Amino acid sequence: MGLARCGGPDAVVLREATRRVGVSPTAAYRHFATHDDLLDAVRREAQAALDASIEAEVAASPRTPAQCLEAYILGYLRFAHSEAGLFRMTMLRTGAGTDGSPAPSRFRHLLAALLDPAVPVSPDDRDHRAAIEVAAWAIVHGLALLLLDGPLAAAPRRHVDAVMDIVVQVVADRLLSIAPRPGGRAAGW
Repeated sequence: MGLARCGGPDAVVLREATRRVGVSPTAAYRHFATHDDLLDAVRREAQAALDASIEAEVAASPRTPAQCLEAYILGYLRFAHSEAGLFRMTMLRTGAGTDGSPAPSRFRHLLAALLDPAVPVSPDDRDHRAAIEVAAWAIVHGLALLLLDGPLAAAPRRHVDAVMDIVVQVVADRLLSIAPRPGGRAAGW
């Protein structure tokens, strides 16, 4: 995790990892058959750290659906901003032996768990709701990338906080106000 925290996926190299833990590179192959296996293990640990960040934000928030949703989004953004290397690891697609999907698709599943009590969905509305969840993730993740590698990477903290607050409020308010629409065009999510 230390390698990933400092440099993201490119820093997770088997030789350096074995050197840090004091074993030979060949000993590592008892645990990781390939470099992709090592990356996948680190990706899962980084995802667990992201999940813990989000859960801590939600646990510290008041309990209205809107406040929990805002805390959830804020936890995602704060983690991306403060743990850039680990956040990049959560987005990594690894090779054979894994499902190949980026771990942050969990954003959608956890988002659905928060939205379900506030905005119930009938079976006929699932496709539309899934499209809403993906759209919310796209907006939040887009801001996360602007914080990491875009023009907000060097912005003063007060500007970053202001932008995060606005995005959190807009996304949460809008998600809670969108009623499911049966027969919408989004399908296959």
